[in-house]
Amino acid sequence: MHRKRNAQNRDLKVIITSRDSQTGTGKTTLALWLAVHFDQYGFDAEKVTVHPGEFKQLYNEKRAGEVIIMDEAEQLDSRRSMSNKNVEFWNLWQTMRFRQITSILTLPTRSALDKRGMELADIWIQVTSRGHARVHEIVVDDYSGQVKPRLVESLNFPDASYLPVKAAADEKKEKLVEGEEFDEEAGDTITAEDLRRERREERDEWIRKMYEKSDMSQRDLAEETDLSLSRINEIINSE
Repeated sequence: MHRKRNAQNRDLKVIITSRDSQTGTGKTTLALWLAVHFDQYGFDAEKVTVHPGEFKQLYNEKRAGEVIIMDEAEQLDSRRSMSNKNVEFWNLWQTMRFRQITSILTLPTRSALDKRGMELADIWIQVTSRGHARVHEIVVDDYSGQVKPRLVESLNFPDASYLPVKAAADEKKEKLVEGEEFDEEAGDTITAEDLRRERREERDEWIRKMYEKSDMSQRDLAEETDLSLSRINEIINSE
């Protein structure tokens, strides 16, 4: 299917999950293994992301024949299907057709995925145990609209921990846990500490502005921001 899609100048969308939502079964390993074999220009860690905004950026930047991976895609789960992040991501997923780019999403289970994601995918791979998986072609019934995965083959894949890209992908997941976010305006990731500092600076600037240009007293500002009166005084006199 990958070769056929390339010949037709079409995208290929792959979703990888684990049986019973198991962790440590090798979903990321399988995604990387496929990417290394599919990418015509050589796959590297820059094509792996854990941020929906960065995934969109990668898709718009990469060339035909390249592969991108959205790891930890459970962030886009069905319970938050109407969030801006979800809507933007699935709108992109829907329009990804003729760039000849292969995209791979990993997440624990099918149930964590927004319904639109499975309907628009081409392949669903269920990892049954470490090194073993079952490959399904996604078929959507013309009348009921139900997704009916069709088993096409079983797949064995090797340990890819020796690949430098595996360590880099694991590091990105760790940073996500630590609170790293993607700044779409800057087009780069921002650490949790940088994000907190940026928000503090915005808050302090707002406090100074309101004190200078409105009738709000320091006590009013303290109540509004849940800060102490002494801290408000420090912020106002910090310039």
